[in-house]
Amino acid sequence: MARDAVLASRVQANMLMLRMNVKEYLISFTNKVIKQFNSYYDITYSFVQEVKQKIQSPSRVPLVLSLEKKMIQYKIDFNNL
Repeated sequence: MARDAVLASRVQANMLMLRMNVKEYLISFTNKVIKQFNSYYDITYSFVQEVKQKIQSPSRVPLVLSLEKKMIQYKIDFNNL
């Protein structure tokens, strides 16, 4: 349970950074922000993959799969900006 909580907190922290990058991009429209977004996205997505592999509770599996789909859509939507 503690391992799940640590992984979830890593995902949550990086999602916050992603959101901040989107906000910054809407203000500045710079390539630097796009690179930062992609970097945080890759890190966050790797944590999601780790959660998928190490999750202990079967009831959390649908939540993680939903998160993964939403992350993919989040990146698609950011790229459409």
